[in-house]
Amino acid sequence: MKKKEALVVGAGPSGLVAAINLAREGLKVRVFEKENQIGGYPHWHPSAHDTPVGKDLFKYIGIDLWECFKDFSKDFLFVINDEMVEVPIPEGQTPFVCERGGRPTSLDSTLFRIAEKEGVDFVFGKKCTQADLDQAPEVTVLATGLSPEMYEITALPFAVYAGYFGQKEIADQTPKASMFFGGFSKEYGYSSTTNGIYYVLLFSRKEVSEENLAEFKKLVEKYDKIEFDRWKRFMGYTPRTCNLFYKDRYVLSGTLAGVVEPALGFGITGALLSGKISAIAALDRKKGQAEYDRFVGGVPRAIAKKKEPGYFPTPPLVGDVWFDFPTE
Repeated sequence: MKKKEALVVGAGPSGLVAAINLAREGLKVRVFEKENQIGGYPHWHPSAHDTPVGKDLFKYIGIDLWECFKDFSKDFLFVINDEMVEVPIPEGQTPFVCERGGRPTSLDSTLFRIAEKEGVDFVFGKKCTQADLDQAPEVTVLATGLSPEMYEITALPFAVYAGYFGQKEIADQTPKASMFFGGFSKEYGYSSTTNGIYYVLLFSRKEVSEENLAEFKKLVEKYDKIEFDRWKRFMGYTPRTCNLFYKDRYVLSGTLAGVVEPALGFGITGALLSGKISAIAALDRKKGQAEYDRFVGGVPRAIAKKKEPGYFPTPPLVGDVWFDFPTE
């Protein structure tokens, strides 16, 4: 009997988790990835990112990824307005850091190896077009991350996040993280270190001025003891609404589905969770929608808080946003 076909657009964490789960359900899965290799846009990676995860997340998605995540709770800085403060880590929310990109030690490469073992077929250097979507199989998952292309095709409403980042390889292999809050951004900046990669990012809902970037750079140099001759600019696209389906025809996944923890933007955790949900939804829309609503129901409320006068980003209790299983 011929296998039912499935298409996943995007080989980031959410797309890879979706592809692995669909392949395990007996589908013939093909993944389109616009880059020529695994690991996302090379301009952004390799990179390191902090995020709360727990064993129950990996149980839920059906993929053991502990090897990709390292506990940084013993080496963590929290800086508000150039003052280092003590921030207790909520019980059950141990923070971890992981690597993104194309190196063998990255989350992307680990998921890619698992997907290949499950028989997933990859087409690299393939930018999805409207014609591809028109001819796509019944089971199609769109997982294109922060890229603008899918918004151009679908006309989904979006918001733009702008900012700057720096990255370099260092001798120190210790998992570390710092978070920086202050007048330089209505959002925040952070740095993460793992596997010899140091990565720092400042993002904002609006363009970052030269003065604000200079202020942030001074904090990084003071507390992390890292300097960059050149910072790289970035723009990322996120949806204005949270939706699991597009035109009742395609399943959305990851950032495109709005599954990003909204207080501090823990996109990796959301991507892994969303990949599983989108695979469920691709085969059983009613069940998938129920799972999506169960986890994402708190996101609109958290986003609304950002519009309140005097809003200031703070470390979230992740369970209050969209986890209802323990994170430890």
